Amino acid sequence: MQVDSLQGTLTEVLQLLIVYLVDEDVPFIQTVHVALRRLLSTPKGHAAMQQLDPLQQSYIQVFAGHKRATSSLEAGTR
Repeated sequence: MQVDSLQGTLTEVLQLLIVYLVDEDVPFIQTVHVALRRLLSTPKGHAAMQQLDPLQQSYIQVFAGHKRATSSLEAGTR
């Protein structure tokens, strides 16, 4: 039961972070971006993302794969 509670809490956190991605304060958006990347890089964060509706999932999916995208971009620019 505790795991379900944690996953529910993480899902709610993701929903809040989605809202804050469109804040007017750029440094705040950058902080949200880092938080999403770190959260979605964990198995629990990824599982929580699966609980979101498909539109929300598609909106933050890019943050789940950010490390791979950065590595590819850096390799191509050097």
